[in-house]
Amino acid sequence: MSDILNVELARMRDACQRSALDLLETGCIRNTAPGHRLADGWSTLIFAEHVKAHSGSTTSVDLDTAQAKAVLASECLAAQVQFIEGHSVEILGALREQGKTYDIVLLDSANDPELTFKEYQIAADMVRRPNLVVVDDVKYYSDSHGVKGDVLLPYLQSKGIEFRVRRRWGGSGWIDVILFESPT
Repeated sequence: MSDILNVELARMRDACQRSALDLLETGCIRNTAPGHRLADGWSTLIFAEHVKAHSGSTTSVDLDTAQAKAVLASECLAAQVQFIEGHSVEILGALREQGKTYDIVLLDSANDPELTFKEYQIAADMVRRPNLVVVDDVKYYSDSHGVKGDVLLPYLQSKGIEFRVRRRWGGSGWIDVILFESPT
């Protein structure tokens, strides 16, 4: 995922004509055991590194942020991410009510297609123009793993919202990632 995110972060810096981007993710580093870096929420580290190098902000929402906080502390990046613990739909709703907006939103919480769709519905109101929405663990091609797009993909297709599919190796198989600009 790091290759995909680094390319997209650079692309968005160009599109926004500024280096400081505001990033939001649902789901963060949950497991630090060997082998999990390829498949488990390590976007938090990529976003923290980006903020340290380019300014901006990262907000990370998850039910349990302890592992992510420990990893970032060990990398001297703890100050680069605002962690909010709680249910993603509730937290996103509260952030939206506060008027928070973001350049990039990554939806990568639970492997629940309905939850991912609810997160998208809220996050779509919180993105600036231009923007990028990224959803990890989507099964687009038949040889991939993931379920998060099972509701979102048909919705995007029904609305004519164009998206790109990138593939990444998750350690035990291919994982599809969808990327698209959310209408506001």
